[in-house]
Amino acid sequence: MSAPTPTPTLCAEFPPQPPLPGDVEGWWSSTPADADGNVLTDPADWPAQLREHPRTALVDAATGRVVSSWDRRTCGQIPDFRPPSGLSGNQLVVLDADSGGVLESMPMQR
Repeated sequence: MSAPTPTPTLCAEFPPQPPLPGDVEGWWSSTPADADGNVLTDPADWPAQLREHPRTALVDAATGRVVSSWDRRTCGQIPDFRPPSGLSGNQLVVLDADSGGVLESMPMQR
C-alpha cells in the first residue's frame, strides 16, 4: 500500500502585488476575493476551482506572452513558466501552470 500524496499548503498571506500590464482580474488573480470583493485569506474559504488549480498563468494566446502567473503554494509568480505550444486566437487564456490545460478564455481587446 502506498502512502497518500500530501496536499500542498496554500498561501493565505499575500504580499502586495501591483497590477501587471494587461492583467485581468478573476478567480485566478493573486488575491482571492468573494463576489463582493472581500479578500478571502483562508484557503478553506476559496472556491474549489482555485484549490484544484493552485498554479495558474494568464497568457495572450496570439503571441504566447505570459501576462501574469500565480503560485498559491509559494505566494508568488511562477518565474519560469512557459506556455504550451498550440495556443492561438485573439484571446487571453487562463492556464493550469502544471498541466497547461485551458481553464478559461476571454476575448483580447487589441
